[in-house]
Amino acid sequence: MAQSFVSAGSANLAFRVLAGNCLAMAQGITGAPVMYASATDAANATEFRHHNRDIPDVMCVLWFDHWGSYGQPGREVWANWGHVVVHVPGKGFASSSPVGGEVSTPYYYESIGAVERAFNCTFRFWSEDINGKRVCAPAVSAAKPKPPIHGMENDMIVFYKHALGLNKPGWLVLGYTPKPLFLFDQAEANAWARRIGRDSIVTTYNKFLNYLRAANGSAAQIRRVSEG
Repeated sequence: MAQSFVSAGSANLAFRVLAGNCLAMAQGITGAPVMYASATDAANATEFRHHNRDIPDVMCVLWFDHWGSYGQPGREVWANWGHVVVHVPGKGFASSSPVGGEVSTPYYYESIGAVERAFNCTFRFWSEDINGKRVCAPAVSAAKPKPPIHGMENDMIVFYKHALGLNKPGWLVLGYTPKPLFLFDQAEANAWARRIGRDSIVTTYNKFLNYLRAANGSAAQIRRVSEG
């Protein structure tokens, strides 16, 4: 059975770039920060990779090898600059324009093969992240309710790093179980909260530790909590 994924954001399909700026287009569509000089550099920095062509029906990023000579006239550099497109459900694989000199919104291709042919590139892998930004992740499967703990039925903690923004760690608190459930970002945590029908509370690192201690969290659990 194929693994299912959920999106962690929405695509900006109105983004415009000059032809050839595939990385800028992917960054604009996904809302990722600008960090690397080429698609190959950005691809090599990804963390959540999948080396198959089974693209899930969510927004994700596809990376390719593409060799060429680029740069200022007379100072071109031959290298594997790479190519990148964004899978947009219902539309296809979004890329920068293949037409030289044209500034446009995304061009869409119906398959990985079509991208390879259009840009003379070779598929490497697809990723859940780009430039440190997670755009999709494995779906959280609905688990059976755990037995009551300290009189709190079906309660649990869902927490994650950087809930309050970069370098401002916080956690989403939904209750308590002996084994906390780790989720990667606020969108996924909120989705889990809705799934189990509980309210969510964002708290700070120190308050989270106090909450865990008050709920009789073990020393091992408390050591696992990271300030980010």
